[in-house]
Amino acid sequence: MKNKAFFLMLLFLLSFFSCKQDDTDEVCTNDCTTIQGKIIRADNSGIEGVKVTFSYIISTPNYSIRNIADGYTDQNGNYSFSGYIKDNEIDLTKNFKITIDTLKVQSSLSNAFLKTNEMPKEILSRTDNIVIEGFQTRPETINVIDYIVPFKTDLTINLKNFEPIIDNDLFGFESRVEYGFREQMALTMSVNANSANTQFNIITGTGENAIKVRKIKNGSLSNYNETIIINETPSNISLDFEY
Repeated sequence: MKNKAFFLMLLFLLSFFSCKQDDTDEVCTNDCTTIQGKIIRADNSGIEGVKVTFSYIISTPNYSIRNIADGYTDQNGNYSFSGYIKDNEIDLTKNFKITIDTLKVQSSLSNAFLKTNEMPKEILSRTDNIVIEGFQTRPETINVIDYIVPFKTDLTINLKNFEPIIDNDLFGFESRVEYGFREQMALTMSVNANSANTQFNIITGTGENAIKVRKIKNGSLSNYNETIIINETPSNISLDFEY
């Protein structure tokens, strides 16, 4: 996990100095790899017309990217297209990436679904891409995990009895929801208490929600993690945390 986080940070920092090659207009005729997956809403309805790009990425010594192939989702949210992975790109140490057009996704959502513009922006947001680890041999097919947009719902968090002892004491939390590619968690709120008792109303999504509570009490740091599953909208769920 730490290695993947470092890799993502490196991608961001080096993107300003990147070299990009676009081979998506090339038609693969031999040794082709099919990339297939699905982009859907939480009610299993497909999101049509979303561009999906398959790329090869090199992070060192200089960041570069080769867009290998792309395609679009059909009315059921399915996509399937083919591209050629070069011989020198086949190695377990290599990395590839799937990127989707999130603007098209967001414009296809009703207010019943959680949109990325309703969540805080992150430098290393993963709501539009997923990294795929390298291959020992050229794969015939790459089955990409589903991209799912959850229903919009709510969550209330109460931070109670915050009484700092020294200036650097704090009491706060970070909340995330599973959004996009399965098992990827998007930020919904990150905040610290500014009074003894504070209530926070969060716009979030159905499915898995992870809350990380952070405390510094008399200079001593401690963290507490809690994961809940939200199935209803509105959720009417309220969580209390004591300092």
